[in-house]
Amino acid sequence: MNKNEQETRTSKSQRKRDMSELLSLVRELELLPMKQLDRTVNQELKEKLIELKKITKGNAKKRQRQHIVKILSKSDLSTLLKKLSEIKNGTAEFVSKFHKLEKLREELLKMGDDGIGSVFEKFPNIDRKQLRQLLTQARAEAKKGVEKTYYRKLFQFLRETEEVSR
Repeated sequence: MNKNEQETRTSKSQRKRDMSELLSLVRELELLPMKQLDRTVNQELKEKLIELKKITKGNAKKRQRQHIVKILSKSDLSTLLKKLSEIKNGTAEFVSKFHKLEKLREELLKMGDDGIGSVFEKFPNIDRKQLRQLLTQARAEAKKGVEKTYYRKLFQFLRETEEVSR
């Protein structure tokens, strides 16, 4: 073995760390829904991941994961990692917007007519009549303690209004 071969060769420990990182990537991909898998991975990898999701036995699942790791180790990961990070960022952004709208709904129900003014400022094109109706019906539901139909409708209305105002 000459000096150049030693420099280009990675240590066994480094190869193990690399494979461990790929295994964690496979586990992340395994948890993705089918729609996101379609956008993220190529057809061969998608088929292998579908097989992995179908497997229920522990050792068989482990072998399938290792097989996928082998496929990933031979392919270019830059695009896959980029798409995966886009999915994660998009999900975090969606959750953040969702929580803001939930908080707005709760404030509207607590503050009553005083809270409506702040909504009108945030969304000047909102249907005021429908907002007031949904608020009134949601409050009545809360007093009666019945199913929260208008509570959900109020949230959907706020979400649709927020999407239109973007």
